[in-house]
Amino acid sequence: MEDTVDAKELARVLSEKRCVEKEEEFERVRQALEGRQKIQLSAYDDDEKIEASFMVHRGFNDKYTLLLWRDSGAEVVLDVQGYIASMMVPPLSAKRHSNWRNPLALKQNVTLVGVTPKFASACSALERLYRFFEQGFGRDQLRKWQLTTVGSSLPAITSSTRFVSPVAELDLWPNGLPLLTDDKDRENVIRQWVGEGKAVLTEDNVVSYTEVKFDDGRLQRRDIDPSLFRGGHLVEMGLSVRAVENRDHSPVQHSFLVHLDSLFLHNRMVTKVWFNINISSQLPRIRLDSNIKSSADAEET
Repeated sequence: MEDTVDAKELARVLSEKRCVEKEEEFERVRQALEGRQKIQLSAYDDDEKIEASFMVHRGFNDKYTLLLWRDSGAEVVLDVQGYIASMMVPPLSAKRHSNWRNPLALKQNVTLVGVTPKFASACSALERLYRFFEQGFGRDQLRKWQLTTVGSSLPAITSSTRFVSPVAELDLWPNGLPLLTDDKDRENVIRQWVGEGKAVLTEDNVVSYTEVKFDDGRLQRRDIDPSLFRGGHLVEMGLSVRAVENRDHSPVQHSFLVHLDSLFLHNRMVTKVWFNINISSQLPRIRLDSNIKSSADAEET
């Protein structure tokens, strides 16, 4: 499922005081939770802190270079809060995608925008992480990368991950084959690709889509159907960063990738504000097109 919002309309809505306050409130709540402050992307808008906290490790048969915590050696996953400007999430359409020539080129992807100082710091931190990776490669070995832009002024962060992986990568991911739930493959597009031997499904393709819901009188975080997400929703995105080797190029080059790990739905308010503003001013409703430019679709081979 794809959803993209008009950049000018989005900027207009997000300038509303209630939208800014809602984003700031969400940031405060998430950072106040035990153990969450350490994993906020915005906390690493500092080169010395990045150097002290992380290390770059080349693994997985040298194809993938990962960002690891210095203290534990685990892969780093960081959180950022913002509003959805663009996305492509499951399920895929059989009519459109079942005969797709190159399934490996299709990616789950989400672009977030924000209007708070914390979001601006998160954008800056991501640029610093790219430069941190760049130091581990020889001259021109890591392709140039830049942040996503939405319209002409909104800062944005895009992360993505493939729906499926190459068959040759099956042994790279140690935790076995994940279960594919119906809400993520309602029309059996992915199952068809895997059954035909075109690709495999690995843990690297799994994105967690969640929301807090009441269950037995308590608020609990639960998995939800990815198609419930919409442009304008306030969410928290979990992302990791890596470099991947492009072996079809000579000399060999690497691409810096921002990998989508999770998406947590917090609030649908902006979508409602959008509707109310447009109705009250007798404007047409949100158009599903946009001026979004990104380097997130860097080549993976």
